[in-house]
Amino acid sequence: MNVSMNKQLTDLIEDYDSPFTSSEVHGFFTGLILLKKDNAYVDEKILSFLDISSNSLPACHILMDQLKEDIKLNRYKLPIEDMKNFSERSSSIAEWSYYFMIAFQETKDAVTDPRIMEILEVFDEISQLNQKYVIDVDEEVNINSLYEIHNFIDKSVQYIFNKSND
Repeated sequence: MNVSMNKQLTDLIEDYDSPFTSSEVHGFFTGLILLKKDNAYVDEKILSFLDISSNSLPACHILMDQLKEDIKLNRYKLPIEDMKNFSERSSSIAEWSYYFMIAFQETKDAVTDPRIMEILEVFDEISQLNQKYVIDVDEEVNINSLYEIHNFIDKSVQYIFNKSND
């Protein structure tokens, strides 16, 4: 994720007093993009779930358009690059996955592609990263695991986007 996107996420959260983190909003918006619903539905979901004013919608649309463009150009990244430690990164990835699933849940029952079903099951597991899994004593193993999870998410977002645009 580029610095501009991270700043826009932070600005949106601060400007509209959103109680969510950058990772949560990023995951939620990504799920909405891949959900492929009309603008009225997306706006309603943003307003009801993020609990922010309708004045925020133009900023939300700009962010979502940029995320969509990043996905199209195969440069989509999770917002964890600036996080310093394992705990912050793992929490961010878990939050991203949880909020992606909240936004994308509408299609969960309608998905027929077995690979997308598998991806959604893995995302569900990732969302429980800090509750279900024990951290390894070897920090390098932890960092490598997060790197693999991060790559899996990036590639999975790309796969779902490409599959829904076939």
